[in-house]
Amino acid sequence: MRFPRVMAVVTTAAAGMALALPAAPASATVTGAVVYSCTANLPTFPSATLLNGTCTNGTLPAEALGVGAGVDDTGNAYAVTGLGNFSAAFTYDENCGGTTEPVPPAEGTASGTATVTGLTATDSGAPLATEAATLTTDFNWMRVGSFALILSANVVVTFPPFKAHGTIDAGLAAFAPLPPVGNCSPGGAVNNQQAVVVGLDVAPV
Repeated sequence: MRFPRVMAVVTTAAAGMALALPAAPASATVTGAVVYSCTANLPTFPSATLLNGTCTNGTLPAEALGVGAGVDDTGNAYAVTGLGNFSAAFTYDENCGGTTEPVPPAEGTASGTATVTGLTATDSGAPLATEAATLTTDFNWMRVGSFALILSANVVVTFPPFKAHGTIDAGLAAFAPLPPVGNCSPGGAVNNQQAVVVGLDVAPV
C-alpha cells in the first residue's frame, strides 16, 4: 500500500473489504462498519518498483471489530457482529516522484484484498443458529501525506450456508511508519519497513 510518510499515530482508516466474486442478486445487501488495526510489512520503503506487502499481526494486533446487517443472497435478513482477525495482502507503489529530499514519499497507492475472520452471524433462514462469518474485499488505497482514501467494491460476507454481497465501501486510513523510517535521499530506502495502521470502513456509500 503506498503508505503515509512520517509518524503520527494512525487513527482513521478505511479498508472496505470485498473479494471479486460472481455478481450477486440485486436484493442482497451489506450495510455496516468495520474498525480494524494491523501492522503493515513493506519489503522496501520507498521503492522505485511495485512490490507486494501484507498487513498482519505485529506492533498492533491484526484485529477487526465489525457490526452489520442486510439481506442475504436468498432474501433472508441477517446480522453480523464480533471481534475478529484482520489480514490484508496488496501490491504497493511508494516511489519518490523524483525528489531526493530526506523525507518519505509524499504520495502512495496500493491495491489488494482484505479479510476479516471470526465474526458471528445470525440469519432469519436459520433463526436458532449462529454461524461463523468471514468478510472479504478488494480495495484501492490512495494516500496523500499521512492519510489515505480507500475505496472497495464487491463486499462479500460468508456464513455457510448463507452469503451476502455488497456494492461499494469507502473509508479513510492513517498510517505511521515505525523507526527507522525510509526516505527519498540517496541510500535512504529501508528494507522490511513496518508501519502501524488503524482503519474504519463504512458500507455502503
